[in-house]
Amino acid sequence: MWTAMTRNLRCPAVRPADGEGSMRPRTLVITMAIATLFVATPVHGDEPEEGTVTVKHMAPDTATGVSHADIVSPSSRREPWIHSSMPEAMRAKIERAFEIAAERVRLYPECAGLFSPFEVDGVDLLARSLYYPAGPRLQTTRCRHAFAVTEVGGPTIRVCRKVTAHSDERVATALIHEALHHAGLCEYPHDRTAMPSGEINNLVAQKCGLP
Repeated sequence: MWTAMTRNLRCPAVRPADGEGSMRPRTLVITMAIATLFVATPVHGDEPEEGTVTVKHMAPDTATGVSHADIVSPSSRREPWIHSSMPEAMRAKIERAFEIAAERVRLYPECAGLFSPFEVDGVDLLARSLYYPAGPRLQTTRCRHAFAVTEVGGPTIRVCRKVTAHSDERVATALIHEALHHAGLCEYPHDRTAMPSGEINNLVAQKCGLP
């Protein structure tokens, strides 16, 4: 249910330059209602679902009541924070994919450049993301066409169990995609001028040397 409150959200976006494939930042100003809404990262080849967006700023986790600011360690940390309820196979997949994703952001200037419009360090955003297993409702709805479900502007990423059936490199693409949403990247159809999920995946794959 939408509330009556609205506010302006500045939503930097990244796109390939026309005919060049390089990055050019731009800033979008959109008015959004505050709601509990999500963006899903689709599996390659699937059409993104009609999703929903939340703008979240370090609010307490609804399941634990613990502030994200309390459980995210300092920016020097370079390993994923994974909730203790994550199944072991999914945990191992996230750990391997995280290592690949962080390495690509460190070593590929164009990959790191995806985060430039937000003035943040991509590896830091990956390390500050909070990985939780997607619940039963998400597994049977949004996870049908996604690797993960996340919030624009917030660190919580709900990981779908299907990641275990895909390569570490494919999942690394999804983790970078989600880190961009954590940084503040909006997505079509929630922002009608932004890229859809599939284009974001393709851009990450191109810039970071991933499938």
